[in-house]
Amino acid sequence: MNFKRVPAQIDEAFGLGQVFQNFLPERVRDALHSYTHSGIVPLRRRFEGTDVAANYPDAEILALINTTASGVFMATSLVTKHFGFEKEWQAAQTLYGGWGQRKQGEIRPPEGV
Repeated sequence: MNFKRVPAQIDEAFGLGQVFQNFLPERVRDALHSYTHSGIVPLRRRFEGTDVAANYPDAEILALINTTASGVFMATSLVTKHFGFEKEWQAAQTLYGGWGQRKQGEIRPPEGV
C-alpha cells in the first residue's frame, strides 16, 4: 500500500476534492506510521527524563482526540451518504458542526439532535 497516494485515491473515489489529502499530510502520515511501527516518536514518549513513564503533553492528547473524532465523523458522513441514509447523514453533519463549535471541555449534542 502506498500511503502517499491513498488520501488522493479516497478523495477521488468519494468526490471529496482534497479532504483526505489535507487531513493526512505527509508529516501526519509519517507520525502515524511511526506510532504504528514503534519509531522514534513513540520511543521518546516512553520516558520522562531517566524514568520510564508515559510522557504525552496535554496538547498532544487533545490533538489526537480531535483528529480521531474528525476521522470518525468523516467516515460516518461518507458511509451514510454513500448508502443514501439522508436522515442519518444530516444528523451526522449537525453533530459534527456542533462538535466543531463547542467550548473546551463541553460535550453535548446540539439542540434538536
